[in-house]
Amino acid sequence: MCNLNTKDPYDRFIGYRLKRLYLLRNQAIDEALKVHGLARSQWQVLYHVNKAGELAQKDLQSTMRVESATLTRIVDSLVRKGWLQRSESPVDKRVKILRLTNNGHDRWNAIPRPMEIVERQMLHGIDAERRKLLKDGIEQMIKNLEALR
Repeated sequence: MCNLNTKDPYDRFIGYRLKRLYLLRNQAIDEALKVHGLARSQWQVLYHVNKAGELAQKDLQSTMRVESATLTRIVDSLVRKGWLQRSESPVDKRVKILRLTNNGHDRWNAIPRPMEIVERQMLHGIDAERRKLLKDGIEQMIKNLEALR
């Protein structure tokens, strides 16, 4: 039987705490997007396509670091909603080009930026000096682990 009053021994590891923060952040973003009929992965596709204007699906796959089948399902769902257009490249018919539709642009502009909203909530009560120390510490941890590659 699991004793829920016992503190998790992994709580002492920063990586464990960062993972918990990541999961909680994602849940908050998912909740913020749910009212707009979007999943986080769909929002990410719209973000990247909107930013680029038009984008090859293969390039988006690389940017998002997802499998082809996964991205195809996400793109298909956005095409069905009428938010995204997928067409063949005039140069290479094998290449699929993604663009927001007019409806997609309108809907995109109506969606509050969930990452900004959640970040504000997440950092509430942490002053600028502590935020900088936190950011610098995380950046150093990233560099340390990237150096292992």
